[in-house]
Amino acid sequence: MDATPVAPVTTVAPHKAHKTSAAGARTAARPPADRADPRPADAGPKERPPVEIEAARLQLREQTNNSWTCPLPRGALPEDVDMQPALLLPVARDLKVGDSIRWISETWIADSIVIAKAGASALCRITLVVEVPKVEAEDMPAVPAGYAVRRAIPTDPEPHQDWVAFRLEDGLILHGHAIRTKAEAEAFLASHPAICQPAGKPLRSMM
Repeated sequence: MDATPVAPVTTVAPHKAHKTSAAGARTAARPPADRADPRPADAGPKERPPVEIEAARLQLREQTNNSWTCPLPRGALPEDVDMQPALLLPVARDLKVGDSIRWISETWIADSIVIAKAGASALCRITLVVEVPKVEAEDMPAVPAGYAVRRAIPTDPEPHQDWVAFRLEDGLILHGHAIRTKAEAEAFLASHPAICQPAGKPLRSMM
C-alpha cells in the first residue's frame, strides 16, 4: 500500500495585540490636514432680533396686580411659604400672576411674587427675606430729639386732662387743639416733622 504524502504543518505564532497610546488614538482620529472643516470659522449662536414692545403696554401696577399681606404664626420659616401651593388655596382664585405677597413673622419679613396660576391653584416664589432684629424700646425714641410731651397742667393729678407736645428749648406748645392721651401726643410729634424747628425760627405749620 502506497503511503500518501502529508503536507508539512506550519506553526503560526499567536497574534500580539497592538497597543495604541492615547496620543496615537487622537492622532488617528484627527482628519488629514488637507481635509477642509465644513463648519465656518465664525460658527456660533445666531443673534435673535429684538422683539419690539409697544410703550402702550406700560401701565400702573395697581391697575393689573394686587398686593397681599399675611401675618405668620410664631415659628414659621420662609420655606414654609415658598413654593407651597396648598397655602394659597383659599385665595388662589383671586390671585394673578405678578401679584405680590408679603409674609410677616416675628423674626423675618419676606416678599414673594405669584409665578404660576392654574385653576384653583397658585404658586409663589420668595424674592427677598429680611431679618427682623430685636430692638429694645429705649433704642427707638417715641418723639424727635429736643421735643417732649406732658400733661397740660403738670401740677394737676387729674388723669383725664389733656396732653401737650412742646419744644424743650423754650417750652413752645406745638399745637392748638386738645390731645387726649400721651400716645396721641407722641404720634402728633412723629407725624408732623415740619413743625419741629429750632427755637427762634418760625413754625412752618401750627396744628
